[in-house]
Amino acid sequence: MIARRTIVLPLLLLPLLSIESNAQLRHKPSKAKTLDYLSTKAGLGPWDIWKTQPLRNRLIALLGSEQFQTLQMNMDPADPLKTSNGVMSSGGNRAHLGGEEEGVLLLDLNDDVIEVLILNRGGVVRAWAEHNSSVPIPPTIRERLNQWPQAALHQALASLNHQADPISNPK
Repeated sequence: MIARRTIVLPLLLLPLLSIESNAQLRHKPSKAKTLDYLSTKAGLGPWDIWKTQPLRNRLIALLGSEQFQTLQMNMDPADPLKTSNGVMSSGGNRAHLGGEEEGVLLLDLNDDVIEVLILNRGGVVRAWAEHNSSVPIPPTIRERLNQWPQAALHQALASLNHQADPISNPK
């Protein structure tokens, strides 16, 4: 009788375990990294990737069309794309405005997350990130951000989300 119990009990539990593992599989995020294709683009300018898919659609979904255009203008000219620890990044400033309007693009190729920061006239800083995630900031971008209004930047980074409200720099 003992032998039967040791065989029957695991057999009774097997369906419960498979139900639980099926539920975990359904809720498990996809491991597909759709930004992986950008890993070969280091050294190019961000204007070389604006129209590539799925990046373009994801940026428009994150920022909206108007802010996507602002990002493009605020990053013309821009630094070449650099990769550091799996994060591809670039920063730039709108031509002829002396750094009053800038943009930063962060692409976490490991976690497949996009983050964008925009500085507008008057010290307004806005930040967006997919999935309410923040992307590690590479040293070259940190140097750029150190020139931005710090109170507004810290507030924007602290409240980073998909629909971040504009934050003005208190004077």
